[in-house]
Amino acid sequence: MSGREARLQALRREFLAEARSEAEELERLVARGAPAGDAAPRCRKLAHDLRGSGGSYGFPAVSAAAAALEEGLASGGGAADLPALARALRAAVEAARAPGPVTS
Repeated sequence: MSGREARLQALRREFLAEARSEAEELERLVARGAPAGDAAPRCRKLAHDLRGSGGSYGFPAVSAAAAALEEGLASGGGAADLPALARALRAAVEAARAPGPVTS
C-alpha cells in the first residue's frame, strides 16, 4: 500500500468513527419523533454532513441513509418514521465499519 493509500484509509477510518458517534447521537435525538428547539438544526446538520461525507469517502449506503433522514427531517418528520431512518443510518455506518475481505 502506498503512502497515499494509507493516508486515505486512515481518513476513512476516522470518518467512520466520527460517523458512528454522530449516527448514535441522531438516533437519540429522534427517538421520540421530530426534534424541536436546538435539536432540530443540529439533526439536520449532522444528517446533511453525513450525506455528503459518506459519498466523498466512498460509503454510498451511509450517504443514502443520511439523505433519507435529512429529507425526513426537512419535512418536519410528518410523513417519515424518523427513528427508523436514524436506525437505518446507524446500521449503514456499522456495516461500513465491518471488516471486508482482504485484497492484494
